[in-house]
Amino acid sequence: HWLKIEFSQVKREGSWARYLTRDWNFIDSTFILLSLTSFVLDAIITAKLIDEDESLYETVIVVIKTLYALSYWFLGTKVFYYMRGFVSTSSSINMIISVVADMKNFSLVMLIALLMCGFSFFMLTDVAIDTGDG
Repeated sequence: HWLKIEFSQVKREGSWARYLTRDWNFIDSTFILLSLTSFVLDAIITAKLIDEDESLYETVIVVIKTLYALSYWFLGTKVFYYMRGFVSTSSSINMIISVVADMKNFSLVMLIALLMCGFSFFMLTDVAIDTGDG
């Protein structure tokens, strides 16, 4: 149902580029893409197309959990957008959206600084890999 609605909106906009320029459309399409990808990978695991003994199995499980976490985050974002329509929550939600928009540049600088420090400390540590041999 959602795919049909999204594709009709893309058709109305004329192109994917114009469609994705609106925040709401980006959130909708990302949520659908993440959910479908998670579902397909989960179906592969459930159908036992990957042996549980393979290291790929554990990697796919981690990817599935990550995709589900991201899709729930986008779902929460959609709920925030819906809450703007209620009188009792609209002012709070609009304030949160304004604060997040104002912090965009600061957040980017902070992310770069965190990654820079994280990579530096990672290179300084002596990482021991546990192989389970004893």
